[in-house]
Amino acid sequence: MITSLRFRTAFLSIAAVLFSLLPVAAFAGSQTFNATGGDQYFTVPSGVTSITVELWGAGGGFSADVSYSPKMSTGGSGGYTSGTISVTPGQQIMVMAGQAGKSSAYGGGPGTGSYGGGGDSYDGRVGAGGGRSAIFAGGIELITAGGGGGGPFRTGVPWGSSFAGDGGGLVGGFTGDATTADWSPPATPATWAALGGTQTGGGACVGGAACRSGYTNGQATPGSRGQGGIGGNTCGSGGGGYYGGGGVDCPSGTGTGNIGGGGGSGYCGGASACTTTKGAGAPGAANGKVVLTWSNVPPPPPPPAPAPAPAPQTDTLSCKITFDKNPITTGQGTTVHWTSNGADAFYVKSIGFVGSAGSTSVFPSRTTDYSGTVYSCPGGYVLSSDGTQCSKTKQAQVTVGTSGSETFEGMPQSDSVGNFIVPAYGSLTVEVWGGGGMSSADLYDPNGAYCTQFSPGTCNIADSNGGRSSWNGSVIANGGQHASTIMGGTGSYTYGGAGGSASGGDVNIAGEAGHSASPAGDGVGGKTAGNSPSYGLSSRYGDGGGRGVFGSTIGAGGGAGGYAKKTYAPGQLAVGASIRVVAGSGGVMVVSGLAGGYGNPGFVKVTWTAPPSTTSVGGSDVVAPQKATCPATLTVNCPTGQHWNTTTNQCVPDTDTSIVIIGTPSVVGWGTTSVISWSAVGAASCVGTGFDTGGATSGTYTTDPLLQTTTFTLSCNNGTSKSVTIEVPSCPAGYTGTPPVCSLRSDMCPPGYTGTPPNCSVASSCPIGYTGTPPNCIPSPNPTCTPTNICSGNNVVNSCTGEVVQACTYQCANGACFVPAPRIVSWTVSPILVHSGDTTNVSWEATNVTSCRVTATNGDSWTGLTGTKVSGPIPTQTVFTLNCTPLPGSGAVNATRSTTVNIVPVFQEK
Repeated sequence: MITSLRFRTAFLSIAAVLFSLLPVAAFAGSQTFNATGGDQYFTVPSGVTSITVELWGAGGGFSADVSYSPKMSTGGSGGYTSGTISVTPGQQIMVMAGQAGKSSAYGGGPGTGSYGGGGDSYDGRVGAGGGRSAIFAGGIELITAGGGGGGPFRTGVPWGSSFAGDGGGLVGGFTGDATTADWSPPATPATWAALGGTQTGGGACVGGAACRSGYTNGQATPGSRGQGGIGGNTCGSGGGGYYGGGGVDCPSGTGTGNIGGGGGSGYCGGASACTTTKGAGAPGAANGKVVLTWSNVPPPPPPPAPAPAPAPQTDTLSCKITFDKNPITTGQGTTVHWTSNGADAFYVKSIGFVGSAGSTSVFPSRTTDYSGTVYSCPGGYVLSSDGTQCSKTKQAQVTVGTSGSETFEGMPQSDSVGNFIVPAYGSLTVEVWGGGGMSSADLYDPNGAYCTQFSPGTCNIADSNGGRSSWNGSVIANGGQHASTIMGGTGSYTYGGAGGSASGGDVNIAGEAGHSASPAGDGVGGKTAGNSPSYGLSSRYGDGGGRGVFGSTIGAGGGAGGYAKKTYAPGQLAVGASIRVVAGSGGVMVVSGLAGGYGNPGFVKVTWTAPPSTTSVGGSDVVAPQKATCPATLTVNCPTGQHWNTTTNQCVPDTDTSIVIIGTPSVVGWGTTSVISWSAVGAASCVGTGFDTGGATSGTYTTDPLLQTTTFTLSCNNGTSKSVTIEVPSCPAGYTGTPPVCSLRSDMCPPGYTGTPPNCSVASSCPIGYTGTPPNCIPSPNPTCTPTNICSGNNVVNSCTGEVVQACTYQCANGACFVPAPRIVSWTVSPILVHSGDTTNVSWEATNVTSCRVTATNGDSWTGLTGTKVSGPIPTQTVFTLNCTPLPGSGAVNATRSTTVNIVPVFQEK
């Protein structure tokens, strides 16, 4: 034994040493998402590239037949799906955890479909479909577990019997899958059973009435993409799924029995190693869930230690370029060498960006510029890829919170207990509803005789109260009391249950007491804060049970649970703290005989807003780089007896009598220049039209600033000639007209200025296409054109190509269409002093208006945008008024002008 122990100890020590030499294990983690009734999100941790997922679809709601005995038909179980999805670190995926289908009891209202696509139940006696659980990335559904179908209204069957299709599998379950002794449809399952969803379509709706969009009692709907179908009369609804299960209609008188909804299908299309199993998810009336499990990729090995830093460069920024041979002849090659000092980047023309030192072989066919430029940035700054600027990124810190909600729901017979983990929040509000009490029963003993207060033992009457709901044991909503009934002789006494109290909240409201029964048996259940009274089970949590069923003369409503609400400011709850939450049960009667409505379960809802975001603005500091240049030109000569042909870009024999003339560029802006290049072979002299050659047979000439499209002609003494046309397509930005007549726009400031006339001020820089320092901006001879929208006449055009971007209805300014303000060009009334009875002359002209009218107090009236008129006789002082209506969309008021014509006074001697 001692030897064995020593050997084992030694082995373990060696194993520990060997284990220490293995790579560090990947960090693993997992997260469970329970049903909350809303979308939930998960951000992929750093280093994680795949996640193993497990999904449980929710079960369908149950249907409790409490009118005869405490028995119910449960809903179908949800499906179970597992697989692996591919992700990227930082990616956000959406998680859908399906909610259980709403459960019902006879006398209740319609069941609302659950989160996850569970189908609604029209009939208050049946269960709604369970929701699917699924995972989405970028709005695309990756993997799904189907929900179970809702249970139907069944009588006389054992508690827990299922008559609904299970969710999951590539094809959801149909009702005929349920194995119970009571299952005996009159025909095949395809005829009367609810059909499950598939991979390509929802389960069909079946039954005696026509299936149609929308529904009334006795009209079911089929399942659809992600959504279960609606159940009709006494039949269940379909479960949610990749495609939902179908709803069923069970009209009375067909002998079909009552059938539950079909199950929704599962889905594996966006996951690997995926399996989906029907019925292996959450059982009937239970919520679904999703579990994510991951391991992040082991970190890479640490980088090698950096090499020692080189000695500081003491030389100033400089560069040098040399050639092994210069000049060379066409067809020969040479090697270009370059070196630099203190450079962060080195750019060599005709080669591109190169290292700080190096060489390469070149074989140019003509004389080529290999000049270099080196750039240097201050410490901590990085040079941009085009060498135009040095930048250093500022630190940026952003803290972003999220808002959300979580709910806790009680069960018909038992409390639900859970824990809430406090997130970071701005404000957090808790609402607590106590469970509703059960309504009273119709009281018959097993032999059919009325129960009395003197013989209660034969009736076994036992109603139940609603359960208490609480938050952290301090915010409390007590449950409502059950109704009570006393029989005595021929009289009956029925009393509604008392409402539950509430305490500990900022708002505390007691639940309403249940209503006592009227002679017609319409005892109404109490309501919670803000809710309407319920005749039987309603969709509102905490309501009391409703009236008795089947024409009861003695049923009374159960009391509603209390309601409390409390809001917490930041810091009142510790982030990460675990809060105990209890959602109280709903009152359920345990009695033989006819029953009243169940009380609704209690409910706790927590909602919170995101904490205030804090942001430190990022960005970058930018400075200009230091530059230095090193000119270098490699001369390439044609062989003896040849010359360079600029048309074919090659050496040609001197006997070639070709003549060449080109303009660079061939399209220029108004007021800019072009360079005319020419060469002639076989000629002794040449002259130019529009430019001066000096008699030379080759050369270059820079034109004067061109104001219109111009043709230049070269004529040589060998009888040859050739022309080139330099195009000036349009006036520049800020000018109007057509070349050669370009004038500054009256509504735009000239180049080098900003603002709107007459308020023009000197700009900080010249506009694109101009050089110089504002306000002295002149058109660039060869601008590097960056496209922008400018105006040309009434068109918005591309500044580089001249292409029309938009034709303006009225005018263009600052590169955009606009509606000009009305403008009265001229308004003249002359003379303005006349003898009584004389006339005067009236003329006017207006632009940017739709109409004009001239009126006068002597009765004159004329219309038109322009006109010249002679007035009628002017007996007394007369006012002439011009009123013009602006163009639609200008936003301007009418333009007006007025002039008064006076009468020459008449003097009489006395």
